[in-house]
Parts: sequence; structure tokens; C-alpha cells
Amino acid sequence: MKRQNIILGIAVLALLYALYDVAVVSRQKSGTTGLASMGPADVQVFISQVASDIRSAQTDFNAYVGSCAERPVGRNPFFVKERASGGPRRPEFFYTGYLETSGRTLAIINRVEYLAGEQLENREGFFLKEIAPSRIIIENRSAKTEIVVPLHE
Repeated sequence: MKRQNIILGIAVLALLYALYDVAVVSRQKSGTTGLASMGPADVQVFISQVASDIRSAQTDFNAYVGSCAERPVGRNPFFVKERASGGPRRPEFFYTGYLETSGRTLAIINRVEYLAGEQLENREGFFLKEIAPSRIIIENRSAKTEIVVPLHE
């Protein structure tokens, strides 16, 4: 809490100094306030000069980027039709550990320990059917399917 207050105090002081620098010191140095001190004709000349500078700075690369931006976009490689349509999606299981002690075999799946036959957390209908050191078998009882998941290293 104390450290947060110190950091907040330093941030407030930096903000106050920045406001002072912009509002007071910059006016004293320049003697003018920028565009506000110019007349309408001077502002128009300034704008046309900036616009011509921008047009003259156009390089081949900028022209290429502009032409690419105007082209129609092709197929999105990151768009997966099944996932976007809400269609069936295989659940993700990460088998990251195997432990055998006192005749009990445990598997670590998605950072949770399971014994064979247990239902997986937050996965209705999915049960751990078999545990082996190199793979596990997960059974989806509602769809009557099995998923073989190798050990993730």
C-alpha cells in the first residue's frame, strides 16, 4: 500500500510538472501561442504548405502500401468455420503428468489430478477411462467415443 502511494505521488508530480512546462515555460520560450496567434490567411498558407510536404514525401513504399490497403482481402487463414458457426469442437485435454504410488495411478490433466474412472472437472460426460505412462484414454459417455491423449512434454 505504501509503495502504491509513493508511485501515485510521483506520477502526480510528473503530471503537474508536464502541465507547468507546457502551459508556462513553452509560452515564455516562444513568445507566441502557435496557430492561435496567426491570422486566417497565415493559417491557410500553413495548411497548404503541410499538405504539399505530405504529398511530396510520398515514396514508392508508401504508394505500395496504399495500393495494398485498397485491394480486397482474401480468405482469412485464422478463420475456422466450425468454431465460428458454433459447430462441434473437440475439447482440449493436456496430459502433463503420471504418478504411481502405493498401487494408485494418478494422471494430471489440465493441472488437476485424476484416478481412473473419475469424471473430469468442467467437462460433463467425460471420464478418465485408462491411465498409462505415455498416454491416457478419455471416454465421452454421452457420445460413446474415446479420445487418446498422449503425454505432453
